[in-house]
Amino acid sequence: MVARMDAQVPDRPKVILVDDDEALLRALGFSLELEGFAVESHLDAVSIKPESLPAQDACLVIDYHMPDTDGVQVLQALRASQVALPAIIITTHAGPHLRATARRLGATIVQKPLIGPALSSEIRTLLKAASAKKEPIMPHDQISLERIVLELAREPAHPQGDPTERYVIVAPLSEDGRLDAEAWKASRDHCRVARESGSHAVSLGHLVHGPGGHWILRFDITNDRPAEKGFRFEDERFVLGEYISIERDGRTHAFRVVSSTPVRV
Repeated sequence: MVARMDAQVPDRPKVILVDDDEALLRALGFSLELEGFAVESHLDAVSIKPESLPAQDACLVIDYHMPDTDGVQVLQALRASQVALPAIIITTHAGPHLRATARRLGATIVQKPLIGPALSSEIRTLLKAASAKKEPIMPHDQISLERIVLELAREPAHPQGDPTERYVIVAPLSEDGRLDAEAWKASRDHCRVARESGSHAVSLGHLVHGPGGHWILRFDITNDRPAEKGFRFEDERFVLGEYISIERDGRTHAFRVVSSTPVRV
């Protein structure tokens, strides 16, 4: 099934909506029409013809759970067909694996139930960002990295932790949130690290994948302190709430991941 609701109006931004639930598809399409969008609705991915999709001023909205496939597979196939439109995956539950995969496909997540303006607001945000860039939302020559913020966790000298002792690391992550050594090879110049310590000046450098698979924090930009070692960085998961250890000043200190946001370089 393909339904075009008021698609003849050329100046309205378009939403390409994919959901196998026909009742929800109609209700959601009607709601988005009321929000000012032209809606093209699909009950399955088979009816989507990549060559017929607009190149701009449109957003994909794809349900994650479908009988014979899922929203990620649908979006992967569209990306492989050079469809670079901004995209949203809707789902009742979005775990870290799904969120990481969506980021790598240039998509965001909106969780059900779809109450209030959350979906339409996200569509407008993505369309505005795509228009401002004046280029596809996910160029193939861009590198997707994560900006990870670590704050000192509780330890004897800091029983409540210390948010002024922190690191900011920019690096590629695998789908399960681990540092991606292969992707690092292609983006090593962009893999940066900053150490912030109270009122002291920020130390800047690079995240380096060293011999034996170890990860090193090398402050070679400011050259103001010795390199530090990521204790078992190769095994740790850099996802919200997880604890990461860093060896510095002869001791191992635990830090907690307080944020992780995608960046493109």
